[in-house]
Amino acid sequence: MNDNEYMEKAISFAKSTNKIWPFSAVLVDNESGKILIMATDAAHISPIFHAESHCVHLLATRFSHYRDSGKEMTLYTTCECDPLSLSSLVWANFLGFSVVRVVFGVRHAVLYKQWGWGEQISSRELNKTFTKSPVTVEGPLMEDECMQLFHEAYLHQKKLRTRRPGVATLSNKIDDFSKVFHLPDNIMQTEEDGLL
Repeated sequence: MNDNEYMEKAISFAKSTNKIWPFSAVLVDNESGKILIMATDAAHISPIFHAESHCVHLLATRFSHYRDSGKEMTLYTTCECDPLSLSSLVWANFLGFSVVRVVFGVRHAVLYKQWGWGEQISSRELNKTFTKSPVTVEGPLMEDECMQLFHEAYLHQKKLRTRRPGVATLSNKIDDFSKVFHLPDNIMQTEEDGLL
C-alpha cells in the first residue's frame, strides 16, 4: 500500500466510527506495511483520547513487543496533529516505540477556519520545539478528501445542534473507536476477527 491508500483507510474508518468528530489515525509498521492500529477521536470519553494519542495508548498497551525493537512506524491522520497528539508521539519514541513519521491530511489552518476555532501552531513548528524530535511531519496529503470528511461532520453537527464531541450521540465504549490488527504470535488471530 502507499501513503494515499493508508490515508483512505483513515478516512473510511472515521466515516464508520465517528461521523461527528472524524479525527482518525492509522498506525503502520514500515517494514511489513501492515496496519497495526486504527483509531478515531474518543475525547468525549477522555480528553486524552484524540485519534493519534488513542493510537499511542493502544501501541503501548497492546504492542509492548514493539518497545525497543527498532521497528519503525508511520502514523497517518486525517488532520494535522495538535499539541497533545504530537507530544504523545514524541513521548512514545522516548519510551522506545519508533513512530518516526506522521503524515497528515488537512492542515489546522484550513479546518479551523471552517470550524471557527481560531489559530493553532502548525505540527511542523511545534515539532521544532522538541529537542532532537525523532518524528518527521509530512503533509498535507489528500487534503481535499479529508476536508470533505470534516465538512460532512460539520453539517452533521449542525443538524444535531452540537459542537462538542459525542454529546449524547456516540458510544461510551472505547473499543468502539479503535481496531487493533497483527497482535503478537502468541495471541490467537482468526479471519473472522478481521485480525489477519
